[in-house]
Amino acid sequence: MTLMVMVSMASISTLSALRAYVNGEGRWSKAESQAIAELRRYSVSGAETDYEKFRNQLNVPLGDRSARLQLRSPDPNTELAREGFLAGHNDPADIPGMILLFRLFSSSSIMAPSIHYWTHGDALIMQLGDIGKRIHEEIITGHPDATYVESLVDAAERVHIRLAPLEEGFSAALGAVSRRVTHLLLTVLSLCGIALVCLGIAIVRGVLRRNERMTAALRVSQELVYIEQERSHVTLGSIADAVISADQDRRITYMNGAAERLTLWSQTEALGRCLTDVLSMDEESRNRSVLGILESILEGDDLSGPAAGVVLHRRGGAEVVIHERAAPIRDRHGHAIGIVLVLRDITHERALTARLEHQAAHDPLTGLKNRREFEARLTAAIEDHRTRGTEYALLYLDLDQFKVINDTCGHAAGDGLIRKIAWLINDQLRSTDVLARLGGDEFGALLRDIRGDDAVALADGIRRRIAELRYVWDNRIFAVNSSIGVIVIDDTLAAVGDALSAADQACYLAKDNGRNRVQLYRPDDQQVKTRHGEMRWVERLNVALDSGSFVLVAQEIRPIGPPPEICTRHSPVLRFELLLRMVAPDGTWIPPMAFIPAAERYGLMPRVDRWVIAQACRELAALRSTGRRLPVCMINLSGASVSDPSLADYISSCLRQYSLPGPQIGFELTETAAIGNLASASQLMTRLRGLGSPIALDDFGSGMSSFSYLKALPIDFLKIDGAFVRNVATDPVDRAVVEAIQRIGHVMGIQTIAESVENEEALHALAAIGVDYAQGMHVARAAVLGEIPHDMGYDSVALAVLRQGQG
Repeated sequence: MTLMVMVSMASISTLSALRAYVNGEGRWSKAESQAIAELRRYSVSGAETDYEKFRNQLNVPLGDRSARLQLRSPDPNTELAREGFLAGHNDPADIPGMILLFRLFSSSSIMAPSIHYWTHGDALIMQLGDIGKRIHEEIITGHPDATYVESLVDAAERVHIRLAPLEEGFSAALGAVSRRVTHLLLTVLSLCGIALVCLGIAIVRGVLRRNERMTAALRVSQELVYIEQERSHVTLGSIADAVISADQDRRITYMNGAAERLTLWSQTEALGRCLTDVLSMDEESRNRSVLGILESILEGDDLSGPAAGVVLHRRGGAEVVIHERAAPIRDRHGHAIGIVLVLRDITHERALTARLEHQAAHDPLTGLKNRREFEARLTAAIEDHRTRGTEYALLYLDLDQFKVINDTCGHAAGDGLIRKIAWLINDQLRSTDVLARLGGDEFGALLRDIRGDDAVALADGIRRRIAELRYVWDNRIFAVNSSIGVIVIDDTLAAVGDALSAADQACYLAKDNGRNRVQLYRPDDQQVKTRHGEMRWVERLNVALDSGSFVLVAQEIRPIGPPPEICTRHSPVLRFELLLRMVAPDGTWIPPMAFIPAAERYGLMPRVDRWVIAQACRELAALRSTGRRLPVCMINLSGASVSDPSLADYISSCLRQYSLPGPQIGFELTETAAIGNLASASQLMTRLRGLGSPIALDDFGSGMSSFSYLKALPIDFLKIDGAFVRNVATDPVDRAVVEAIQRIGHVMGIQTIAESVENEEALHALAAIGVDYAQGMHVARAAVLGEIPHDMGYDSVALAVLRQGQG
């Protein structure tokens, strides 16, 4: 049926489109004939209005021509085609069908003959337009040649005569197509009618066979119902959950084996008894049980008992905790005719849940509250203070040097100490206070209804008790101390994170101030502000390291003496120290002393140093690609990096990655870092010297005892501390220190570099003393490595200073 309807609709649409083309041809022919008439009139009258009428009539076939050309293009624009058909005075309602018919059948036998006549007719129409244009050009001259104009009119008449058979051929072709489509439609409809009759016969036969199958299936289903019923009884008897069914009068009609074991009633004894006789509960449990709402179940509701369960009194007096589920039993009309109860013994599950809940809120080592539970209690305390004004204080305790015990005696000893400390702290607190282990050797205590002074006194009492403790493990005695931060909960601490952060800051201030002490948090305390600022720098540093928001600048280390005749790897002409700057969001550079202290305190310096090393290698490789001579760049290493055993391997891999020779990059270690980690520093320097990298000892002279360590360190340069260089020209003590360092350096074959050279007088004095290199704002300002001039290095100024110093 659907096929017949679709074929009918398609045929009717095609006939409608063909009719539109026939009507269009009539308008086309009429417009062409009228155009010839207007052209004759114009050739006689010479009136411009007659020529305009000629053009207007000619625009009808020209519009159809425009539509045909657009639809024949490889990428037809249907909107332009529609405008062409409208110009041809076609009905707007017929145009979509005309376009679709053309696009679908332009190359088929349906439309091809008509399009052939149409195309030849358009060619003659173009000739007619050209003839009209030539007549118009002749007349507008003002002195037309009548003979010439008459010949053009005759030519137009001949075009008109040639168009007549084309118009008839177009109409005949469309008529033939219409008859073919009509014949096709009648044929298809006849075939569809025959098919519908056959389909009806097949359907009747199918219905008869289906009735036979349904009868057979009914007999089979009756057998299956019996089997399914038997299977249900066997299944219910096998499952672990107790199943009890009852009628509308609440009298038991069925119990499975699990129900017998749960209640200790046999099915024989329970049948016909009331549900409440077999399922015995105390009043509280009955009020929460589904047994109290059986009417709602019979009305059609599926209900569950409380998730925590109810207590069932078994026959004989024993108690079990059960979870209930009840649903109505319905007949085939949907009416409730009974109730089924599913009971599950959850006694062991509830015990397990209670144990898991305890574990989720308590620390397994000490049994104290854990961090998650403590934060929940702290959240409630902050809200209680906000709404009721209840006074709270928070203690944050951290053991001093706990790692020593862990590293010396093992984690078992550390765990024992943690348990001992937890008991000791808890012994000092009140019953209303909450103590928690926050992690590692950190504890938190939440004190209720207490003032700040009393909280500090209580914290100090805990500190003293811990200080008095002597922890014995494996015949070894350890003294234990603690640092405690105290904060008073007030309106400035709006969230748990704020409170814990403030307490942590106070605790670490106690450590910074000497350990084994109590520190009360005050937001306006300068130390607190400093630490808070450092913590904010940590966040900015991490972002900068991840995004590469740093820049390296280079400051020249310029020789004071004459250039050596032979340049060794330790005395190239160009030598720079690379200095680090952070790039602020507005593009300005932030000096290192703003963020380096925070990086050192919070362990970020190894990452910073590695970023500088990798970036220096990248920039030197980029500089080499420009053909410039590469300078030796000195990089500062922090004390934390000096102790990193993998740093030398990282430096070696960077040099290999960028194909740089070892002497191209040198390293500076501060005197304090080198002496504080003498073994690690000596090992690192030896590895770097093996790569060919020059080594400088930075800030030398800040501790005069360091002379004794020079023999143990493989170094190439001593950088004299700027504190002695700034006033070397005017302060005799500073000059004597510089002279002593210079003499010892030269005796040991170590070259010297003076830092912080800020004026000409200092440069003269250093030249007179014999210092090898100078560095400072007076010598050269720091600049980006790629922007340093090619000819930087030895110059006339340096040589003049040398001569004056030696003169």
